[in-house]
Amino acid sequence: EIKQSMTISRRSPPPDILVSRKRLVDMLDDIHFGKLALPNFHREWCWPEGHMVRFLESIAEGHPIGFLTLIETGGNVSLGYRLFDVPCSPEASRERPQHLVMDGQQRLSSAYQACYADAPVKINSGSAPKHGFYFFDMRKAVVSTIPVTDALIFVETKPDGALRGRDAAAFSERAEQFRRGIFPVNEVLKFPAYEKAYAEFWDEIGGADRIEATQTLREFRNAIVD
Repeated sequence: EIKQSMTISRRSPPPDILVSRKRLVDMLDDIHFGKLALPNFHREWCWPEGHMVRFLESIAEGHPIGFLTLIETGGNVSLGYRLFDVPCSPEASRERPQHLVMDGQQRLSSAYQACYADAPVKINSGSAPKHGFYFFDMRKAVVSTIPVTDALIFVETKPDGALRGRDAAAFSERAEQFRRGIFPVNEVLKFPAYEKAYAEFWDEIGGADRIEATQTLREFRNAIVD
């Protein structure tokens, strides 16, 4: 969708630069299927945990995360390109990208890894990366006096996504997530399906616990997801 085609004036860009709006989930789909790629000169992505947490906080709080700069492929554009450093679809390598990301690689890669991918996030932690998933404590996330960063939980995993430690079941098993009010961040773009499964789980349990759990999810959706 073209939001505005800039006209020529002292303060405006050249007329072949367009400002457009696109949903984040659509851009992440484009990355996944190879329609959106990177010029070869971009370095490999791997953010430290602090950067990732602040980025997720900005998304949850509804803060602007800046503009992205893309160029169309074809025509006079002859840059070499590569896929994003994320677990793309196997078909992505056979796709010719429609656009290349000149500025915005870090933000898109972070959003893909934390909010879209089934594979764990890779975090730069010095000598070797660590892997894991982000979760929201929904009860904390809906309290305005608690910073979003305090409601985020990072659970370290093996590189293949297998959870470590005695609390692994609490984060890997859907029923335990529902009981404890723990929401996987990589479900945020698939929230309707999560909400349906959550409701079905609590409908079977019923009682006061169901009422409280339903209210928690509703408040979480209003505060964080919508």
